[in-house]
Amino acid sequence: MEKTSADLGSLQDPTQELVDSPLSAIELARREILTHAGRDFASQRRRPFTVGQLERLVEAAAFRLDQSIAEREVVDIADLQSRWNTIVSGFYETGFEGYTDDVPERPRVVAEPPHPSKELVPFLRTFFVPVFINKSILFFFGVQYSRYPGQGYGYGLVFMILFTLSSFVYFCWKESGKPESVS
Repeated sequence: MEKTSADLGSLQDPTQELVDSPLSAIELARREILTHAGRDFASQRRRPFTVGQLERLVEAAAFRLDQSIAEREVVDIADLQSRWNTIVSGFYETGFEGYTDDVPERPRVVAEPPHPSKELVPFLRTFFVPVFINKSILFFFGVQYSRYPGQGYGYGLVFMILFTLSSFVYFCWKESGKPESVS
């Protein structure tokens, strides 16, 4: 025999019973808290937990929260949130003791100084450009300006003087940030 819509209407929706009871409201809030529990535990740490550690930590916190619910320490959602905050704070106060011991410390990477041949090319470029190229162009504009003062060679001379000075300042600024190599 098929059930008619009248027969189905007499059945109550099981989820409606959960929403109406105060215990179910606490259970729904508990589920919501535990859904986002990983964020509560991982937000203030230098090193993140591994997935296994975080699962163990959330299980332990959920167990403590369930104990509070079973012992009737929690009577409404505000009490539940307050109790959860106390549990999370307790883990922070103990330094997550028992939940961080299997994470090895990350090895610190010590940068080796570059090979001297890799530093030679920038130094040679820094030496040859100002000494030969800039000085040659500066010399050319200086000689041409002294021979033909009104022909516009003065602009080139001023530009080369400023360019040479700015190259020197750039070199000093760039090399000031490098650590000295100790031999």
